[in-house]
This record gives sequence, C-alpha cells and structure tokens, in this order.
Amino acid sequence: MLRAFILLKRTCMAAIWKTYARLTLLAAALYTGGMAHAATPLSPPLAITVRFDFYPADSTRIHQLEQRLQRALQHARVGELGESEFHLDGNEGFFYLFGPDPQRLFAVAGPILQSSALMQHAEVEERDGQHRKTFLLQPEASR
Repeated sequence: MLRAFILLKRTCMAAIWKTYARLTLLAAALYTGGMAHAATPLSPPLAITVRFDFYPADSTRIHQLEQRLQRALQHARVGELGESEFHLDGNEGFFYLFGPDPQRLFAVAGPILQSSALMQHAEVEERDGQHRKTFLLQPEASR
C-alpha cells in the first residue's frame, strides 16, 4: 500500500511539475510579447526522455537505477535527472534528463541505462534545440 502511495505521489508530482512548467513558459511568452524564452543556467533544458516498461514489482530496482543515474550525472557535471514518472495503469515509466548537451548527457547515462535489464528496448528521445532524435536503447552486450 505504501509503495502504491509513493508511486501515485511521484506520478502526481510529475504532472503538477509539467503543468507548472507549461504555465511558466506561457507566462514568459506572453510577458516577452511572444519572443522565445531562453533557458537560464538555473534551469537546464529537457534534453533526454527515456520511456520504458514499468511494473510495480520492479520499483526497488528502478529506484536504485535512478540513484545510479543521479550520482553519475552529478559527478560528471553534465546535467541532472528530473522527476521520474510511472503510469500505474499503463505499465510504462519515464526518466527525464536535463542538461545543456544531450550527447554528453547520454554519454554518461547511456551505459548505465544499457547495463540494466529493466531498460531493455527502452525508447530514448534526445532533444537539441528544435531537433529531436528517437531511438531504441540497445543492451550493452549487443553493441
């Protein structure tokens, strides 16, 4: 029951944060007369989204993977792991990685994700300005 509450809380917090971010961008666009809003050093842009199959039984292992990612990203100083999102009804989860350079971010996060059996065939979307690249994450052994 506690795990379900924690997962529900994370999902709700992610939805609230996304809504807040959208409203902030809308307010900034209206305030600047529709000019593009430049990211500040305090808020790096969303660079990578990882969509993966999520099953509640894997919650502990997912949390451990989140911790490994966060430590590696902080140590390399390439970005940060945002709030993760888990859909309890659809069995999918999302990691959101923020940083100024998606390639450097993936150079650090990619090997960690590829080493996890939980991330087999996860879908990765890299964003670099207006450009997006989507690909399936291949397990480390198949490279």
